[in-house]
Amino acid sequence: MDVKNIALQNKTETLGLRITKSEKDFVEKEAKKRDTSVTNLIRSLILDCMVEADKNNSVN
Repeated sequence: MDVKNIALQNKTETLGLRITKSEKDFVEKEAKKRDTSVTNLIRSLILDCMVEADKNNSVN
């Protein structure tokens, strides 16, 4: 499934991440700095990484 289709699917709470308080604080500060929610920040980072990986795999 391509990344664009993944991003458009219905959302559900499935990734229960265990992180440290420092990591949580860092992510919350970054989301605030970008004027977005933590959820949207994490989703965009994951999707950006997937797109980059697809580009790298296409070149090889």
